[in-house]
Amino acid sequence: MKDANSLKISNQIGPIAQGTGFLPFGPVAARGSYLKIEFEGIAGVKAREISLKLVWLNLPTNFGVYFQGYQPKNAISNHSFYVDFYWNSGADLYLFNDRPLELFTEDTEGSLQHERVFDLIIDPKWIYSNNCSIKMALVGSEFAFGHAVYAEIMLKAALCAANGEQTELPNPPFTPKVKKLSLSLN
Repeated sequence: MKDANSLKISNQIGPIAQGTGFLPFGPVAARGSYLKIEFEGIAGVKAREISLKLVWLNLPTNFGVYFQGYQPKNAISNHSFYVDFYWNSGADLYLFNDRPLELFTEDTEGSLQHERVFDLIIDPKWIYSNNCSIKMALVGSEFAFGHAVYAEIMLKAALCAANGEQTELPNPPFTPKVKKLSLSLN
């Protein structure tokens, strides 16, 4: 198992410093945002699977409750966020999954779990070079984490309040933060 200190990690903005936590998709996570994990020295290694473990920091208990102040109501749930994984051999790019994978998991009571493990099967035909990487790209939801719509919702709430109407104020947009990342080749 390699932890983030022995891996190079970056996103669409640039390199990510590891330490007390990092924003895998940047400060404004949107569809197309990604986390890239580079690892060296695996040429000649024939692994069948990559296991990527993310430990989330500051997750709400439930996204459905967290995003209640957003419209339409109940449009966002714990199952609304999806990622695709890519293998980059340096020359070729391969898609790991045949359908997007849920970014978060929940326990039997519907609360978000703080650990998420992705077990990604490596196709034996894929090329291994000395500097390979995997890319986790945010592909859903269109809403992402509320950054693009928050200002509009707050404006509507302010106009309602100015007219004496009661309105529900939304929570601020959510920004996913990873406490720890580890990766193993099996």
